[in-house]
Amino acid sequence: RDLKMTRRAGTVYADDYKLDRVRGDVRVANSTIHMDDVQADTLGGSATVKGTYKAPTDQRADVDLTVRLATVDISQAMETVDTFAKIVPVAKAAKGRVTFTSTGTATLGPDLAPALPSLMANGMVGSSSLRLQPDWLAAVSKALGGARLGGLALGPKGLDYAIEKGSLRMPDTPVKLGAVAAALSGRVGVVDETLDLALDLALPAKRLRAAGVLGDVLSAAKDGDSIPITVTIGGTYKK
Repeated sequence: RDLKMTRRAGTVYADDYKLDRVRGDVRVANSTIHMDDVQADTLGGSATVKGTYKAPTDQRADVDLTVRLATVDISQAMETVDTFAKIVPVAKAAKGRVTFTSTGTATLGPDLAPALPSLMANGMVGSSSLRLQPDWLAAVSKALGGARLGGLALGPKGLDYAIEKGSLRMPDTPVKLGAVAAALSGRVGVVDETLDLALDLALPAKRLRAAGVLGDVLSAAKDGDSIPITVTIGGTYKK
């Protein structure tokens, strides 16, 4: 028989997760848990989950979920959600609040962590306060003659992404590097931890000429011109 529950709970603990004010409908049928907009307060913000969880064995479960995290604390999320730390380790030292949406499927192991090669998802990350300081940003600044590039901040439209076959891909995404407008795009290998990104920005010819970089590229440029630059970022998470 089907079992349907309307869930209301003050606090629920699930592994490392502390969920407050849990509410929503849960139905169990054919060895599958169906969640209908189950909501909870967690990670300094709120979460809403809709979809299915099916465990054919005690070693594996298949999920098909839409998850929305609203204004959660990024440092809490990175400390608590191992999958976030594996996919975007650059955010481990980040501060601020983010809103995150994801719709996708995955296979979970006995520890309930998704097998990253099985993860297929698309969604969006948005934040008006998040600041990232990726290691490669210092190298970009040095290559451009010490250009003053502040921490990387998302634009008002956020970042769209898709994860498939072990890779996270993002289209041209407006970002800010301090006062410098830029666009970031490319691929991140969530399984092999590789980077294949492009950073597009423009800097004043006068500043670049004074720094002694780009050489002949600047020969015909006027001091008031802005020089478009594409920086490619490769390697791995660690280097």
